[in-house]
Amino acid sequence: MRKLLFTLFSLFSITASAQTANLKGHVTYREEKSDFVGACIFLIKEGKVITDCLTDKNGNFEFKDIRDGSYTLRLKYRDFKEKLVPNVVVTASMKNLEIVYPDPCIQADKICPYGHKDNIIPIVYGMPGAETMKKADKGLVHLGGCIVSDCDPRWYCKTHEISF
Repeated sequence: MRKLLFTLFSLFSITASAQTANLKGHVTYREEKSDFVGACIFLIKEGKVITDCLTDKNGNFEFKDIRDGSYTLRLKYRDFKEKLVPNVVVTASMKNLEIVYPDPCIQADKICPYGHKDNIIPIVYGMPGAETMKKADKGLVHLGGCIVSDCDPRWYCKTHEISF
């Protein structure tokens, strides 16, 4: 009986240890093609954050002892748009991930995400002058505040009150 229990325990231990792996990767900053330092990376399983970490001074990250399976990575850094990397399959034999962040900007056409072209106005950034304020009061432009990046929205849909 002891031998049977020992054998079962040994098999369980081998199986359990074979079901975890380390998930390693590197993040490159798209604009400068350099190491991305300080990006927050969330490991997500079934919509819930399992753990998180920051990229180090070389742009590397690591999650240790992660159960085998499929995950989503979410990258976030200050004012950059977050990036989702779905279907990251963790196994003991997996290679390091290479991620470029942020995604390239995609300039939207003057078409609302809901599919219509009417009631769309441009977004104006920066300190508005008197003329721009008059246009904003008349609903001819939308004031967007300070420009943060070249990826800021260019259009505003007055029907749905969304920027794109």
